[in-house]
Amino acid sequence: MDGKVNQAWYRKYRPKTIDDYMGDYIKRIVNARFRDRSILPQVIMLYGTKGCGKTSFARIISKYYLCENPIDGKPCESCEMCETINNVLIAGESGIEVPGIVEIDATIANGKEAIQNIIDDALIEPMYGNYKILIFDECHMITPQAQNSLLKII
Repeated sequence: MDGKVNQAWYRKYRPKTIDDYMGDYIKRIVNARFRDRSILPQVIMLYGTKGCGKTSFARIISKYYLCENPIDGKPCESCEMCETINNVLIAGESGIEVPGIVEIDATIANGKEAIQNIIDDALIEPMYGNYKILIFDECHMITPQAQNSLLKII
Protein backbone atom coordinates (compact mmCIF):
# COMPACT_ATOMS: atom_id res chain seq x y z
CA MET A 1 0.00 0.00 0.00
CA ASP A 2 1.20 3.52 -0.77
CA GLY A 3 2.69 5.32 2.27
CA LYS A 4 1.00 8.52 1.15
CA VAL A 5 -2.57 7.23 1.67
CA ASN A 6 -3.07 9.05 4.97
CA GLN A 7 -1.43 12.30 3.87
CA ALA A 8 -3.48 15.42 3.30
CA TRP A 9 -4.18 16.03 -0.40
CA TYR A 10 -2.13 19.22 -0.59
CA ARG A 11 0.94 17.45 0.86
CA LYS A 12 0.47 14.30 -1.18
CA TYR A 13 0.41 16.18 -4.49
CA ARG A 14 2.64 19.14 -3.62
CA PRO A 15 5.36 19.55 -6.28
CA LYS A 16 8.83 18.43 -5.19
CA THR A 17 10.86 19.80 -8.08
CA ILE A 18 10.70 22.85 -10.31
CA ASP A 19 9.75 20.49 -13.16
CA ASP A 20 6.67 19.42 -11.16
CA TYR A 21 5.72 23.06 -10.59
CA MET A 22 3.18 24.64 -12.93
CA GLY A 23 4.10 27.27 -15.48
CA ASP A 24 6.79 27.10 -18.15
CA TYR A 25 7.65 30.77 -17.69
CA ILE A 26 8.70 30.38 -14.06
CA LYS A 27 10.61 27.19 -14.87
CA ARG A 28 12.65 29.01 -17.53
CA ILE A 29 13.40 31.88 -15.14
CA VAL A 30 14.51 29.56 -12.34
CA ASN A 31 16.64 27.37 -14.60
CA ALA A 32 18.36 30.42 -16.10
CA ARG A 33 18.76 32.37 -12.86
CA PHE A 34 20.07 29.49 -10.74
CA ARG A 35 22.45 27.96 -13.28
CA ASP A 36 25.42 29.93 -11.93
CA ARG A 37 25.78 29.33 -8.18
CA SER A 38 28.08 32.34 -7.82
CA ILE A 39 25.21 34.78 -8.48
CA LEU A 40 22.33 33.29 -6.52
CA PRO A 41 19.83 35.90 -5.31
CA GLN A 42 20.23 36.96 -1.69
CA VAL A 43 16.52 37.69 -1.25
CA ILE A 44 13.51 36.36 -3.14
CA MET A 45 10.08 37.84 -2.59
CA LEU A 46 7.10 35.81 -3.73
CA TYR A 47 3.58 37.11 -4.04
CA GLY A 48 0.31 35.75 -5.32
CA THR A 49 -3.17 34.75 -4.34
CA LYS A 50 -3.86 32.33 -1.50
CA GLY A 51 -3.14 28.75 -2.45
CA CYS A 52 -1.12 29.50 -5.60
CA GLY A 53 1.98 27.69 -4.31
CA LYS A 54 4.25 30.37 -2.85
CA THR A 55 5.36 28.28 0.13
CA SER A 56 5.83 25.18 -2.02
CA PHE A 57 7.93 27.23 -4.44
CA ALA A 58 10.06 28.60 -1.60
CA ARG A 59 10.68 25.09 -0.31
CA ILE A 60 11.67 23.86 -3.79
CA ILE A 61 14.00 26.82 -4.29
CA SER A 62 15.73 26.06 -0.99
CA LYS A 63 17.18 22.95 -2.65
CA TYR A 64 18.91 25.16 -5.24
CA TYR A 65 20.85 26.75 -2.39
CA LEU A 66 21.49 23.74 -0.19
CA CYS A 67 21.94 20.82 -2.62
CA GLU A 68 25.29 19.14 -2.05
CA ASN A 69 25.76 17.95 -5.67
CA PRO A 70 23.97 20.30 -8.09
CA ILE A 71 23.83 19.29 -11.75
CA ASP A 72 23.92 22.27 -14.15
CA GLY A 73 22.64 24.45 -11.32
CA LYS A 74 19.69 22.14 -10.56
CA PRO A 75 19.35 20.15 -7.34
CA CYS A 76 20.49 16.54 -7.70
CA GLU A 77 17.42 15.27 -5.79
CA SER A 78 19.51 12.42 -4.34
CA CYS A 79 21.90 13.97 -1.80
CA GLU A 80 21.06 13.93 1.89
CA MET A 81 19.92 17.56 1.89
CA CYS A 82 17.64 17.20 -1.16
CA GLU A 83 16.08 14.06 0.29
CA THR A 84 15.59 15.73 3.67
CA ILE A 85 13.92 18.74 2.08
CA ASN A 86 11.68 16.49 -0.04
CA ASN A 87 10.71 14.09 2.74
CA VAL A 88 10.54 16.42 5.71
CA LEU A 89 9.92 19.96 4.51
CA ILE A 90 7.94 19.47 1.30
CA ALA A 91 5.98 16.32 2.19
CA GLY A 92 5.78 16.98 5.93
CA GLU A 93 3.74 19.18 8.20
CA SER A 94 4.43 22.89 8.39
CA GLY A 95 6.59 23.97 11.29
CA ILE A 96 9.01 21.04 10.96
CA GLU A 97 12.60 22.22 10.89
CA VAL A 98 15.27 21.16 8.43
CA PRO A 99 18.93 22.02 9.04
CA GLY A 100 19.74 25.27 7.22
CA ILE A 101 16.08 26.24 6.68
CA VAL A 102 13.86 28.15 9.06
CA GLU A 103 10.18 28.69 8.30
CA ILE A 104 8.69 31.59 10.16
CA ASP A 105 4.93 31.78 10.64
CA ALA A 106 4.47 35.53 10.65
CA THR A 107 0.96 35.20 12.07
CA ILE A 108 2.71 34.23 15.32
CA ALA A 109 6.22 35.78 15.11
CA ASN A 110 5.22 39.19 13.83
CA GLY A 111 6.44 41.71 16.41
CA LYS A 112 9.66 43.70 16.37
CA GLU A 113 11.30 41.62 19.13
CA ALA A 114 10.45 38.29 17.43
CA ILE A 115 11.77 39.53 14.08
CA GLN A 116 14.91 40.91 15.74
CA ASN A 117 15.56 37.47 17.30
CA ILE A 118 15.15 35.87 13.86
CA ILE A 119 17.54 38.42 12.32
CA ASP A 120 20.11 37.85 15.08
CA ASP A 121 19.97 34.10 14.45
CA ALA A 122 20.19 34.61 10.68
CA LEU A 123 23.45 36.52 11.05
CA ILE A 124 25.17 33.52 12.66
CA GLU A 125 27.23 31.44 10.22
CA PRO A 126 25.22 28.42 8.98
CA MET A 127 26.14 25.03 10.41
CA TYR A 128 24.99 23.13 7.31
CA GLY A 129 25.98 24.24 3.83
CA ASN A 130 26.86 27.74 2.72
CA TYR A 131 23.43 29.30 3.14
CA LYS A 132 20.77 29.84 5.74
CA ILE A 133 17.27 29.91 4.26
CA LEU A 134 14.51 31.92 5.96
CA ILE A 135 10.99 31.43 4.65
CA PHE A 136 8.56 34.02 5.99
CA ASP A 137 5.05 32.65 5.57
CA GLU A 138 2.20 35.15 5.79
CA CYS A 139 4.67 38.05 6.04
CA HIS A 140 1.89 40.59 5.47
CA MET A 141 1.06 40.01 9.15
CA ILE A 142 4.40 41.41 10.36
CA THR A 143 3.96 44.70 12.19
CA PRO A 144 5.25 47.89 10.51
CA GLN A 145 8.00 48.26 13.16
CA ALA A 146 9.14 44.67 12.58
CA GLN A 147 8.99 45.21 8.79
CA ASN A 148 11.34 48.17 9.19
CA SER A 149 13.79 46.04 11.22
CA LEU A 150 13.66 43.32 8.59
CA LEU A 151 14.06 45.80 5.74
CA LYS A 152 17.36 47.03 7.18
CA ILE A 153 18.89 43.55 6.94
CA ILE A 154 17.41 42.70 3.55
